[in-house]
Amino acid sequence: MIEIINSNDLEELVGIIKKYSIDMIVIDYYGIDYDFEKALKEITDVTIFVLDDTYEKHYCDILLNHNIYADSIKYKNLVPQNAELRCGIKFTLLRNEFIEEKQKGRQNKSDTNQLNAIIVMGGS
Repeated sequence: MIEIINSNDLEELVGIIKKYSIDMIVIDYYGIDYDFEKALKEITDVTIFVLDDTYEKHYCDILLNHNIYADSIKYKNLVPQNAELRCGIKFTLLRNEFIEEKQKGRQNKSDTNQLNAIIVMGGS
């Protein structure tokens, strides 16, 4: 089921949460701030899962910063005390094909002329 939200209106989102009895919402949008999240939680009691990589203040139950050097200590006083923090390399998001390649291991270990390279272009 896909429901298109036409605005950043709190009431519209609350209506959708109530309509479908949603118990968790994932927020990955810089346009939603602490005050919006807090109001959403107070009205609906929905579990709020936030993706953040800029150490912003959030009112959430779970926060994910999957950057390899993300530090949960930097979120002290930025999230509720009971928020579950998932930070760092242990929580890096990887597509299945990367995991499968690691499990295969190196195909030709005897080829010393083989060059391995990785090109990373941020979140694009």
